[in-house]
Amino acid sequence: AELFSKLESAKGRSKAGEKLPAAEMKDLAQRAKPMLPNMNLEKLVRALNLFSATGYEDYDLYLNILGEIPVQVRGISPELLTKCLRLLWRLRFNEETYLELFSMEAMNMIRAKKP
Repeated sequence: AELFSKLESAKGRSKAGEKLPAAEMKDLAQRAKPMLPNMNLEKLVRALNLFSATGYEDYDLYLNILGEIPVQVRGISPELLTKCLRLLWRLRFNEETYLELFSMEAMNMIRAKKP
């Protein structure tokens, strides 16, 4: 919970135009990495969103977060799926593996809705 409150604060400061200290963001990233395997899908997406919203550029961190998503992607809501794709686009992350994973899940959702 403390990690997310600090990330929310950093996002707000970044939005207000403040240049965030690299050491502060690196510290938050280092604290987040060991927590990722225990996070549920919503928290993983929230972490991805908050780090990307601050403009923090650490593709190792993003790969760590994204690496946990496939384990939990079954049953993802359409809203969360859309958010994941938007975040990949925001990060300019053209990782085929994740794009394929999300597109396959979207196709599964479409097939499930067909009568």
